[in-house]
Amino acid sequence: MGDQNEERTSEAVAILGRVNDAVQRVAELSAAGGAFAWSQDNAAAVLLTLLHALEEALCFGLRRLSTFLFGPKDLLDLFGTVKTQVPTVRAILDFASSSSVHAQSVRGHGRVFLATALLKHALLPALQALAQNKSVVAEYYEPWAVLRSPQLFASLAASLELTAQCNFDSDDKAAGAFVQRTDFDLAYPYVPGGAIEHPKPAP
Repeated sequence: MGDQNEERTSEAVAILGRVNDAVQRVAELSAAGGAFAWSQDNAAAVLLTLLHALEEALCFGLRRLSTFLFGPKDLLDLFGTVKTQVPTVRAILDFASSSSVHAQSVRGHGRVFLATALLKHALLPALQALAQNKSVVAEYYEPWAVLRSPQLFASLAASLELTAQCNFDSDDKAAGAFVQRTDFDLAYPYVPGGAIEHPKPAP
């Protein structure tokens, strides 16, 4: 058991390393005043890399919970537990669950939430509220998950604090386009021209 826990902890540390690396790249695309460089050709790709890493961190050790009436619980259910503590979370949850985004799967809607919460600087406050709710975290996560380890969570929070210096709203139109043009069901393929191109099946 001890060896398994050490292995899981090593996996978590590696995931958090990827989060930190991605955050550093996002920070590099923010000017001295904090404005995010949406005009850069690699801006969307850099953000998507961070979102992939964040999803990996938050799904690491996530239990497969289910309810009799509503099926499996997911990231939206998890963040729904703190919507009264972090006011912006409720509106982001409503948007992420709506039909106005390119997401049909449960996981896709969860990704929309992560992206929107990150851009609105609501993700870290939501995670901090979650970390304080020990009973909810214990219900949703295995003992070796990032949110159940004070040390691992501190590392995640420290990385996300760097994004607080990034003004993603410096170009509201570009930020909105990023979310609207990303197909969150298809592992985030982003089409700069605005048209979603679904991959053709292999012959």
